[in-house]
Amino acid sequence: MHRLCYLLLSIALFFSSNLSAQETRTFYLDLPFYHSPFNNLPGHPYPSFRQSLDYSRDTYQLVHRQIVDSLSDGGNEKWIPLSLVLFDVGTYFLPLSYAWLHEEWHRAVLSRRGIDSYNDIYKLEASQTIAVSHVSDEDLIALKRDHPSEMVYLHSAGLISQYQQNIELEKSAFFFYTDYQDIPLLWINHTNNHGYINACSSNEGNRLTAEILAGEDSDIGPRDFTGLDCVAWVYDLFRPDEPYEQRGQHPSGTGLLRYRTLADLNTEERDFLRKQFYLAFVNYFNPHLWGFHRFRINNPYNDKPMYWNLAAGHVLAPFGYSLDGRFYFQQDSTNLAATLHLYQTHHHRYTGLDLELIRHPGLKNWGIDQLSARLALWTQPQGMLFDATQAQAGQALQLQLFKNLSKQWQTYISVQGKSAGWLSDNVNLDSGYDILFGASATLN
Repeated sequence: MHRLCYLLLSIALFFSSNLSAQETRTFYLDLPFYHSPFNNLPGHPYPSFRQSLDYSRDTYQLVHRQIVDSLSDGGNEKWIPLSLVLFDVGTYFLPLSYAWLHEEWHRAVLSRRGIDSYNDIYKLEASQTIAVSHVSDEDLIALKRDHPSEMVYLHSAGLISQYQQNIELEKSAFFFYTDYQDIPLLWINHTNNHGYINACSSNEGNRLTAEILAGEDSDIGPRDFTGLDCVAWVYDLFRPDEPYEQRGQHPSGTGLLRYRTLADLNTEERDFLRKQFYLAFVNYFNPHLWGFHRFRINNPYNDKPMYWNLAAGHVLAPFGYSLDGRFYFQQDSTNLAATLHLYQTHHHRYTGLDLELIRHPGLKNWGIDQLSARLALWTQPQGMLFDATQAQAGQALQLQLFKNLSKQWQTYISVQGKSAGWLSDNVNLDSGYDILFGASATLN
């Protein structure tokens, strides 16, 4: 973990310690067992974006809740913040952690095109870098040639996963009252991404790449698919038409030299990458990071209490980057989330709007206990390419229906259809559909 991460984690510990008197009132679980068509692709890949995202979040929130409950029952509340930080930092190299999630999203982009891979986190080795290995040069050559925007997406998917996990944690805190217990993980995800971009855009990245290469021999299997994500991202972002095989030969004499360093980037590319480091400070304009999950005001029309919150965000995209503004609203059983996206490519800006209605008890007469709905609208660059000069409009519509199994458990089906375009929680850049079956619980 980078020095920047340690500095900002100390801030997280401070804010957690000042919030330890709050009560953690509920715990939310989401278990998407089956995801079509992803789980039906050749080789039956598992998990998908949605599955790994929810499994990781569930694991953290389950353990966080156990830590809070056990220390509260024993009268050791003062140790709760430190225990949460130690757990989140100390278990990064284990399956279901944020690092596992990061690598699984890389793998999902590969699986989308039938490319096999292996998440090296299953080696259970505490290492500064974790590889997605057992990817052939031939598959990478074909992916870059046939789907250049997906090659860029492949590099950025890991960082996007941690950004998306924080959005899910924000929603849990705002809509399901999980409160302060996830603050350290929020900080870890943002500082890990921020520190990663900093390393990629500095000499530290060159040092890490040299160390990785020094540990490799002529066996292609154990090699990582890309090296440092952000350097590979900006390299292929600017060069969609460059054949992958032009990267040259691996120092061992076997296979291609996959990893890029700052020396492989021109001045414009290095400046653009460094710009992402400065833009990433936007992610700290987020009340959730500082322990403020909900703000209360009275509705001027009915004088009922209603709650709101705002957050800003920056995330890498297959065609450049996105600056986001998120808004949350709750009154009685009405839960609303809205996100305004400002997409930036090489020379153009585009916009998008994402609206969600979350867990509304609106169709009980139809035998449906709760429903969630989502509408996303956007304009994005044609072909998801950085240098595209034409825009393409897109939309996505999602409906999720819940049926109670008990007072706390529900089963659900979720159906989404989308046109061509990028959603930060969807692996597919083409038009398509997604169907999920799963169970969820809101536990006291």
